[in-house]
Amino acid sequence: MAKKGKKKDPEKKFALQAAKESKQNKKAQKRLQKESRRNAAAAGNEESGAAAGEDDDNLDALLEAYQKQNVDLATPLIEVLGAAENEGALLNNSSPFPYPPRGNFTLTVASSDVYMYGGEYFNGIENIVFEELLCWSPDAKSVDCTDVKDSNDSHSRGLWKRITSPQPRPPARCSHTTVFYNNALYVFGGELASADNYHHYRDLWRFDLKTNMWKELKPRNKGGPSSRSGHRALVWRHYMIIYGGFYEALREAPRWFNDLHVYDFSTNSWIECSYSKLATIPPERSAFNFGIALGSDVAFMSGGYSKLKNPEPGTKAEGLVHTDCWALHLKGLESGKNPTWERISRKGEYPSQRSGTACTMWKNKMLVFGGVDDEESENHKVKSVFYDDLFAFDTERKRWFRLNLKKKASERRRRRKVDDTVPTAIEEENNEDTSDSDEEEIEGEATSNGWDVDKLRSNMFAFIDGDGNIVFERIEEEDEDDDKDKDKEKDDDKEESTSTTVLDSGYEADSGGAASNCEDQNTKIKAESISSVGNEALAAMVAPGPAVTVPSIGRSEVMSLRDDGSPEAVSRTAPLPRIKAQIVVRGNSLILYGGILEVGDREVTLDDVWSLELQKREEWICIHEGSMHKQVWKGVASDDEKSYISTDAGTGGNESDDDDDDDFSEFYDIVDDNLLDTEAREAAKAAHKAAKKAAKKETKKGIREEVKLLNEKLTMDEPESAPRLGEELADFYARSTQYWGTKYIDSIASSTSNCEELSSKELKREGFNLAKQHFEELKPVLDRLAEIEISQKGDDDRKEKK
Repeated sequence: MAKKGKKKDPEKKFALQAAKESKQNKKAQKRLQKESRRNAAAAGNEESGAAAGEDDDNLDALLEAYQKQNVDLATPLIEVLGAAENEGALLNNSSPFPYPPRGNFTLTVASSDVYMYGGEYFNGIENIVFEELLCWSPDAKSVDCTDVKDSNDSHSRGLWKRITSPQPRPPARCSHTTVFYNNALYVFGGELASADNYHHYRDLWRFDLKTNMWKELKPRNKGGPSSRSGHRALVWRHYMIIYGGFYEALREAPRWFNDLHVYDFSTNSWIECSYSKLATIPPERSAFNFGIALGSDVAFMSGGYSKLKNPEPGTKAEGLVHTDCWALHLKGLESGKNPTWERISRKGEYPSQRSGTACTMWKNKMLVFGGVDDEESENHKVKSVFYDDLFAFDTERKRWFRLNLKKKASERRRRRKVDDTVPTAIEEENNEDTSDSDEEEIEGEATSNGWDVDKLRSNMFAFIDGDGNIVFERIEEEDEDDDKDKDKEKDDDKEESTSTTVLDSGYEADSGGAASNCEDQNTKIKAESISSVGNEALAAMVAPGPAVTVPSIGRSEVMSLRDDGSPEAVSRTAPLPRIKAQIVVRGNSLILYGGILEVGDREVTLDDVWSLELQKREEWICIHEGSMHKQVWKGVASDDEKSYISTDAGTGGNESDDDDDDDFSEFYDIVDDNLLDTEAREAAKAAHKAAKKAAKKETKKGIREEVKLLNEKLTMDEPESAPRLGEELADFYARSTQYWGTKYIDSIASSTSNCEELSSKELKREGFNLAKQHFEELKPVLDRLAEIEISQKGDDDRKEKK
């Protein structure tokens, strides 16, 4: 990094930053992969972890293999995830489920299997886009033989396989669509968004499930959708129906689409659907709900998101959340006519305002899960509420229903046995409680208690940063009475004001959510970091202080702390709220996979798997808890004191020792103070302070050694030849012109005797070339010294402020 005010080539600056980020990414992802292998071994998969060996340690190598895996392939390669040995395997993965986690992928049911394709994973700095195809057989016996069981049923973890096909094959993408037709998968569009590329696709690919081979389809006629992502697709008879989507380029304003396109599988051709300006069609949108019941000729579309083209003066919001519902009549396609749109009114108990929902079909119902309500204010600040409720739209009755969980049959039988002794009137009232909520004729918008950012932070209180430190969300504790008063004021203010997020139907959504509680669990903090220095080094860091028993973070439904201070998952009875999840139905079982949560500025990519029997609807079953608690987030600095509290154990710091007590006491602001006595607090402070002091000492020593070596490189020749910090090439040459002219003359003196014949212009040109070469050789040294200097100056400024 350069000093403030220094002019720098943007391309070189970007390349330098990218190299730095890549180095940090390798360290963090290597740590992630080690953690994944250890967890697999703990679950009974020791042989898998041993077989993976050192090649499995580096997630960066795993990702690089995506680019090389098809070089010498002649036939498709199928690898079982989590298997001890995969002969000829290109990508080793000790986890029996897909890893790394990903969002914006597709999940498609084909016969009895479920196929996952594409997706992306963002860690705060780098966005990784996938091109792999995975097949999940839920009924197959899992590799680790650990199926999930409840009192009434057995839920298999199943078997995941990675299918690697020879070229040609589609490039990496996300936010695409995948449909199943006639024993094949069809993939259209999507986007590639990474540090090096941002590209939207309009290609169409077919994957044959019998041969496991890809083929790019070239339709017989021109036309078809333009490049886009965020669109939706479904299959009706021998047609693929594609609607909507989004397109953005670096030098173009983003665009949303409301065009309809039809692909004929039987003729490999596009059917053009054009409408007059007077026709009734839905507005532009992306990320909406789209489905059709089996055997029906009418598809249904609801919700979605776009942005206002020309916001009104004074409007705070630019986002447009669609809440309308439309029917698409397809029967006319058979006779060569365009499908027709019909707007339908919302009836029943419909979802509150939200976007980013997941959608699938079950019988004659379109199921919708999750979503987020974003309230946009001035300066594009957004307050978000995430949801975890499930709704169904009955395509025959054209009504919405909320699908709540019902009491288990055993509980209902016990209750009826007790109720035999109560009066008939009370018995009838109790029996009403067990009725199917689908049949309740509730009208109006559903009241949904979502998770706002405060609740998300209090539940997801810890994460791992790019340096291996455990970072805690900074949470301000308030009395329950104050919370109630604040909630009441918030509700009163909301009633008096209008929503700043624009809706196409003009209604407001509810917000907020009740606080949640879980049992406190005691943990022993022996270390404040899980950086890759290893357990022995971690133990040594806190050796000056005793091991102290302290409670875990209170009131979290999501995670607790291990003995080493690192986060671990807490067993849940229902999925977390989320956006951009994938849901599919096999038989009568709803399967929920992954999604994304935004905890303030931090993005959490979920990869948990849940199952719900739709006919019984008695309980959610967790098939795979996922790796949410192990993910590395590098999008924030560990010393961001406005939102986070960092242990700083992995990197140390230059804060004074006097600040250690304050830092550690803030950690206890989010610990249940009632369970922590004074002696334990003081002992924990002492251990923490000793650990930080030892880490700081080692870090400072390492920085001093590094600075010494860097300065030696700068002054290896004459001091005059060394560029200075913050000095541009032109300034450096102007200061040392005479030196480089003499240097050039000396270099040619032994080979020619005509030095005096060189013109002044030629001498300056050749001297400048030597200076430029020397300057570029030492440029990385200068950048590193400047970076250290700025870091130390920032630490000094923080000291003065404190």
